[in-house]
Amino acid sequence: MEVPQPLGLDRGVRHAAESATNVVAGYFINLALLYVLMHWFGYAIQLHESASMGSVFAVVAFVRGYSIRRLFHRLNDSHKKTPPTEVDGATKGTMSTRHIAPAAKVDQ
Repeated sequence: MEVPQPLGLDRGVRHAAESATNVVAGYFINLALLYVLMHWFGYAIQLHESASMGSVFAVVAFVRGYSIRRLFHRLNDSHKKTPPTEVDGATKGTMSTRHIAPAAKVDQ
């Protein structure tokens, strides 16, 4: 049974959208922070210079966030159990609820 995906998007697209949202939010915070910190340390920096540096950090942050997210999902998917398969009338990899009758005594 296939689980419906939110917004009809596959997992890779959703991970990219999540990473992009995170980076955009962080970009504006870092834009202001970089501008203030550079002036605080005595560097005369223009806002467009701060934006240029911030965009480099934003690209790196996006690649990092997306890659880590995909890695963890891949690791998680590799630990999922495969569905049980039928082998000689018994289900492999699961505990059977079938009871086995005791062997009949043989008179000697």
